[in-house]
Amino acid sequence: MLGWSQGDAVEAARKKIEAGKFAEAKADLTKIIAASARNKTAFLLRGRAHMGLNDFYGAIGDFNFALEIDSTYTEALNYRGESKINLGDDEAAILDLTKAIKLNSRYADAYTNRGFAYYNIEDLQAAYFDFSKALELGPPDADKYFNRGLVKAELGEFVSAIDDYSKAIEFDKADANLYNYRGVAYYNTTNFEKAILDYNEAIRLDPKDAFKFENRALAKTATEDLKGALSDYNKAIELDGEDRRHLTCAES
Repeated sequence: MLGWSQGDAVEAARKKIEAGKFAEAKADLTKIIAASARNKTAFLLRGRAHMGLNDFYGAIGDFNFALEIDSTYTEALNYRGESKINLGDDEAAILDLTKAIKLNSRYADAYTNRGFAYYNIEDLQAAYFDFSKALELGPPDADKYFNRGLVKAELGEFVSAIDDYSKAIEFDKADANLYNYRGVAYYNTTNFEKAILDYNEAIRLDPKDAFKFENRALAKTATEDLKGALSDYNKAIELDGEDRRHLTCAES
């Protein structure tokens, strides 16, 4: 009965993490670990709770404990790699994530995380490969298509990036940033009218972002709509001023 009750407690903690109750989950898992110091799942989950609390050093400590218990624990390698990315240690993250992938060549999340690490060190071709592999393994979603689209755009492959951004929008039509990035890609292919349409939608969904108005102003300038461009630049300046005032208030 003890084993069953402990298993139930671990699953309850997992559900708290999924619900964003990281501090509660951490406290519960600490009790479980005190009663069973070789419970690798409890260490893994407490590490994830630390991540949710932005305590990435604490997270790495727990993933280390989990890996001491089982050196082939791919989830611990993946999350430790992700934590290292958040601490800016991308090279070390790549080592962890490569180990996870060698142990499980179908681990889509590990490919995604390694793609981020490669992106951060500006190895765009490697990032492109990993984001493509994550999509191949699936399931496809907006984030996976966006990640690859972003890399394609940075490689100058704007037409192909538009395809990925469009697929991302099919999965999530409420994300203003997807329209904004696709608008940038259209702008870079000199399709200014489509860029403006995307910026319109991005602004409709997120009317408080100065950068989106600046982007639309650039596209309007390219179509010689100077009056419209000036209006957007003025709005961007207004919003940027509001952001600065909010920052000042927060600091005072």
